[in-house]
Amino acid sequence: MNVLLYSATRNGKNDGLKNVIKSLVPDERLEIYRTVETLSSRLRQPRLDPFIAVIQASSESELNSMVDFGELFNDCRLFLILPDRKADTIVKGHSLRPRFLTYADNDFIRGTAVLKKMISRKNGTA
Repeated sequence: MNVLLYSATRNGKNDGLKNVIKSLVPDERLEIYRTVETLSSRLRQPRLDPFIAVIQASSESELNSMVDFGELFNDCRLFLILPDRKADTIVKGHSLRPRFLTYADNDFIRGTAVLKKMISRKNGTA
């Protein structure tokens, strides 16, 4: 089972998220995407194994792009991190039908527990 991580931020701000995921899955099972285009391209490829998509939308524009190809998330477990708590942002986020939704300004303690559980269920250990 692979974990797809989308996070356009490159300034080290979300290294914590990447490090948490790396502690839960082997490097060869982690795929990191920095642009909406490369993520979209990956999601359009045939899926041989189930995967979890961890999406950190850093702006409303990025989230809108995700919503535009939201049907590509239908066959995966989506862990979504929204950029803000505005009502329209939350509505858009929920339209992607995530298994877990949180916000960029939250600490990641609860999210880590949920992600760990999602991964262990996919591996058949829980």
